[in-house]
Amino acid sequence: MSSSEEIQCTPTEIREVANNTIGQTTINIKHNINISKYLKLKSFLKRKSVGFRAKKSKVLSAQEVNTFIKEAPNEIHLKNKGNKAALIVGIMGACRKNELYQMKINDIEDLGHFILVSIPDSKTNVSRNFTITGEYCQIFKKYVVLRPPNVDRDNLFLNYQKGKCTKQVFGLNKFSTIAKNVAIYLNLKDPEKYTGHCLRRTSATMLVDSGGDITELKRHGGWKSTEVAEGYIENTVQNKLKVSKKIMRHIESSVEVSVSELQQNIELEMPSTSAAPPFSALSNSNNKPLGHLDAKTMPSISFENCSNITINLFANQK
Repeated sequence: MSSSEEIQCTPTEIREVANNTIGQTTINIKHNINISKYLKLKSFLKRKSVGFRAKKSKVLSAQEVNTFIKEAPNEIHLKNKGNKAALIVGIMGACRKNELYQMKINDIEDLGHFILVSIPDSKTNVSRNFTITGEYCQIFKKYVVLRPPNVDRDNLFLNYQKGKCTKQVFGLNKFSTIAKNVAIYLNLKDPEKYTGHCLRRTSATMLVDSGGDITELKRHGGWKSTEVAEGYIENTVQNKLKVSKKIMRHIESSVEVSVSELQQNIELEMPSTSAAPPFSALSNSNNKPLGHLDAKTMPSISFENCSNITINLFANQK
């Protein structure tokens, strides 16, 4: 690259150049420039990017999603706006808005108790499929049956007004507002921060919070890079609580083991009682056998080096 040659890069690409190899590969592909040779430039960009945090879409919690699906009126959010159907598909499949827009009616297969959804083409050229089960399956079927049989478009999501299909395709930009509409209905703070990427991030976060590992996550979202997949995970309060509970369980189990070991050590150090003399062999202060005791004249008795003792007293009534 000569001194007079200029290239235009997005801020995201510049930050990626400074921090990892993804941006370097992107610039190499777009501009045919191997940026890894410019060590001073990389060092400069890395210094300038310290403390920067990329803006990411906020995510919906499992409770918020469930509340919207169950409480939002179907007349508005299912039959007219299609928010519920798009939300279900987006979260169950970690779908990008473009994947929702391009989804066809033939990409879904009703298998009775669940629906199988296929994504034949994606941004990363990785085909994948997922299922919709349970209550969400039944709600999604209600949306599908609204579709009239004579529609000449094969797009899955169509515009509806007053419960009737207009035969117009659900616009790409409308998919960007699905999460925002959910946030507005639930009166969440900063609804504009729930962007078109919210459904994909929410799905990834829910999977990990429920115990999914990185392999399941990459397969679910079609990610090839572990680093990229991990970037979609929100560090939720639910996840922090899980970590805290694991730590507490470890601490409590360690305390229980310590107490158990202490009890075992005490038992080992205690003297055996097998050599203790029987009660009839005990004597009073005059070293005379106690034998049968009279309640009025019974002397004091002292015991030493005993761990377990049973005393039987028989009073003779005259």
